[in-house]
Amino acid sequence: TEDDQEDVRVRRWTEAVGSVRGVAGIRKYDTVKCLHTHSAHYLAFLGSGSGSNGNEGGNMEENLVGKWALEAVEELVRNMNSGKVEIGFEASTGDDEKQQTA
Repeated sequence: TEDDQEDVRVRRWTEAVGSVRGVAGIRKYDTVKCLHTHSAHYLAFLGSGSGSNGNEGGNMEENLVGKWALEAVEELVRNMNSGKVEIGFEASTGDDEKQQTA
């Protein structure tokens, strides 16, 4: 809103929240970083009817990096569920360090 824009100017936040930033405020908006933020950005606008840039027709293709990251996760989960891929890891309770020092 105009009030929000005025508030940003008054607080001298114009550079910090300017339009020359990418997803999650990443300064190099033309690089790929932080796939979780791209995925969240993509999901946030699903079914909204317009993209974050105001284009009609939906935002489903606007953040392709987020879309691709989620597609990769979906494929991994499908492969894990079908037994094609097995990922092993040990869950940590956070108490590992305490147990070693006790």
